[in-house]
Amino acid sequence: NYVVFFHCFYCLHFGVQCMPLWGGFFAGSDAYYIVEGQNNEAEDNAAVVIRVIKYDFDWNRVGAASITSTTAFGGQVRYPFKVSNLSMTEAGGKLFIATGHEGYVDSNVGQGHQGLLVIKVDTDSMTGSIVKSDLYHSFTQHLAIQDNDLYLLEQSEGNRRTQLSEYDLGTQGNTGYCSVFDYGGKRTDSWAIACYASVDGLAVSDSNVLGIGTSIDQSGYNNVSEETPHNIYLTVTPRDNITKDATKLVWLTDYQGGGKAFTGLDLTKVNDNRFLVCWEEGESQEDQDGGVPLGDPADPLSHWTIHYLFVNGNGDPVSDEFTQRATVSDCSPIVKDGKVVYFASSYNTLNFYTIDAKSGAFGKKSFRVGGENATWNFKNGVLSFEGTGEITPFNKALYKAPLSSTGSGNYYYSTDTSWKYIRNDVTEVSIGEGITSIGNLAFWFFDHLTKIDFPQSLAKIDTKAFYMCSALRSVEIPETVTEFGNNVFWCGYNMSGKPVSDVKITAKCTSAAIQYAKDNNMSYKSLHQFGEQVKYTWSADNSECTAFRPCMYNPKHGQKETVKTTTYAGWYIAEFKNTAFVKQMKERIGWEPFDLSKTKQLEIYEVDTKVYNGRPRIQDPTIYIGDDCIREGHDYQLSYENNVNVGRAVMIINGIDEYSGTVRKAFKIIPEKTSLTAVKKAKKAMTVKWKKQPVQTTGYEIQYSLKRSFGGAKTIRVANNTTTKKKIKKLKSKKQYYVRVRTYKTVGGKDYVSRWSNVKKVKVK
Repeated sequence: NYVVFFHCFYCLHFGVQCMPLWGGFFAGSDAYYIVEGQNNEAEDNAAVVIRVIKYDFDWNRVGAASITSTTAFGGQVRYPFKVSNLSMTEAGGKLFIATGHEGYVDSNVGQGHQGLLVIKVDTDSMTGSIVKSDLYHSFTQHLAIQDNDLYLLEQSEGNRRTQLSEYDLGTQGNTGYCSVFDYGGKRTDSWAIACYASVDGLAVSDSNVLGIGTSIDQSGYNNVSEETPHNIYLTVTPRDNITKDATKLVWLTDYQGGGKAFTGLDLTKVNDNRFLVCWEEGESQEDQDGGVPLGDPADPLSHWTIHYLFVNGNGDPVSDEFTQRATVSDCSPIVKDGKVVYFASSYNTLNFYTIDAKSGAFGKKSFRVGGENATWNFKNGVLSFEGTGEITPFNKALYKAPLSSTGSGNYYYSTDTSWKYIRNDVTEVSIGEGITSIGNLAFWFFDHLTKIDFPQSLAKIDTKAFYMCSALRSVEIPETVTEFGNNVFWCGYNMSGKPVSDVKITAKCTSAAIQYAKDNNMSYKSLHQFGEQVKYTWSADNSECTAFRPCMYNPKHGQKETVKTTTYAGWYIAEFKNTAFVKQMKERIGWEPFDLSKTKQLEIYEVDTKVYNGRPRIQDPTIYIGDDCIREGHDYQLSYENNVNVGRAVMIINGIDEYSGTVRKAFKIIPEKTSLTAVKKAKKAMTVKWKKQPVQTTGYEIQYSLKRSFGGAKTIRVANNTTTKKKIKKLKSKKQYYVRVRTYKTVGGKDYVSRWSNVKKVKVK
């Protein structure tokens, strides 16, 4: 990505037009090379279809070679790089490039045919041309050089084989050519047919040419099904006898069924007699019985498994097969200081991997990328961020395609969120000073998030940043946040179709966060104190006025409204349209008691359902009379009834000083929830297991649905609080179900239920 960015930046800076198609990058012995291309639908033989650009190691542009079509067979280029990879190597002042292309339109079939291109570039003069081409459906190409020989290994679907070619570097003449692996099936027309094979690497030992790929047992080509497995093959061809008969075939895996396929395969040369074979198999990222990620939750790249072993120059395995929780990538491994090194990145994580070239010992260094200048970490339920600038989530889908498959195509893994494998374990997000922005969809569906620490440096929270965080109830937002995207804390819609949220915003009374809460029908609490001096703006007598007055005597601060102004008992009073409020102010200034139990103006907020913990559960309410917020300990005192055990508790509000009367407010205490430990699949059935939670419970409720949203869900009750599993029958075969569980307790004929557990999914047999 850095190479692509720098190249494009250079082109923009110096007014050079980049070609739109990316070919590849090669780090040569004394320069960097970038290959780019463009389509030639006009079929102009003079048009530049491929450009090879040379940079020195300080990224100064040195020169460029322009490649045009040729009149040789297959040399006419309509679409460069079409249905192929690109491989480069160098020797003797020459850069060799092998790739594929689609030729000019064949009027007999209405489109062009695909085939091979080999390009040679003189790196001193930066001139180049196509030196070999055909239209035999060359889908993969690999180049390697040893001594004075250039080797090309390619998947030639038109020839129905993996084929190896040898060229003399001096003359570029062909000195050897053969099939090293034949495919089954018969070609009857010009269209491509399935090979059920891949060609994935080329390396040269002191005496042999090694090629690697995946394939079915080609002798069973005509009986292929989705259960037909692929295996890894190694071809070993003597350098002094480039023939099919001399080629040895070595199978490195031996799968017998299940439609096994591979999503990555590398062959890396350590020295002339030692090579590393590293592969990744198509697999689920999760344990399908329980929906549990298989790797380290804090390392999203550990949810795949790499396999590797060493072979010698004759293709014979010389080590055991190793496995590690890691992934392969498009990065070609290199050998440095006795270790094979490569990197992989995804999900806001960059990992560098090392494999000791002698012992096979595995090493990893992780960089957790939270943004361009931000990092993240996860420990004990806290997802924390440090650095500067924006927290930028990686919310693109990740595809891992099989190298070859008899199945239905790509393995598809959606990122869902950048931190999908830890999101159900995150209870707190802590954002360090220096972070200025939270990106779009950064923390959506964090179902167990209950606390967020925002820094004073934060200025922006983007659209749906905390979308569907179902356990989040309140946040305190610094006044530095002045920009909000749409539906930042969205949780659903009300009956009128407007978006709603269960989150209560606490912020300084004059901040943009309070206005955001008002504009989005969210509950809020203003941070201010009796007597705090706040700047007010109002219109009176067709002029704009400002003043600093105690906050308590103008709850409409920050809002402009036409008013008449008076003074009363030495206090400035802005007489807003709310006459009940004006009357109340005058009564309070005169110390006349105000009966809380008799006023219709009394509004009580933030009386929440509590979870049983064996201790008295109390509330931290926000209480308004009209627009005036009254304070605990100054205007009222709190006491409680039945506020320990599960059931109906009561908060009692007793007025003091200028307030009198008593108001009772009920709230629930619910049981502590349980956790879902496993869901085991069976034939049209599943067994659900959970953690026992017998304290202050009567039993459990299991809910299951075919939909992730639990639409149309069915609920089963288990009326025994010591039971920890239940088999559910009469399910639909081959369907994936979502499952969750909660506790309940019956008190006085009424059920009090806990919050739902984590969700697991299972595909029944």
